[in-house]
Amino acid sequence: MKSIQLTKMDLRDLNASGADFGDGFFSCSNFDGANLIGTKLPNARLKWASLRHTDLTRADLIGACLFGADVAGAKFSDDVDRTIL
Repeated sequence: MKSIQLTKMDLRDLNASGADFGDGFFSCSNFDGANLIGTKLPNARLKWASLRHTDLTRADLIGACLFGADVAGAKFSDDVDRTIL
């Protein structure tokens, strides 16, 4: 699913652990409560997306754009560079 483009999608409670969404475009999408453990999201664009209470433990977020994203209550690995949030 690399380079997939899904904008303004309701993806609440999605279970996509380990999926490859590299270079994906998910602006304004709702991932509230999604399980994205170990998901590959390098260079994914998640501008203005809602990631409330989403589990992003061990997710690859290198180069991901989270500008304006709501990450309240989201779980990240301890080694995530919090400056990108």
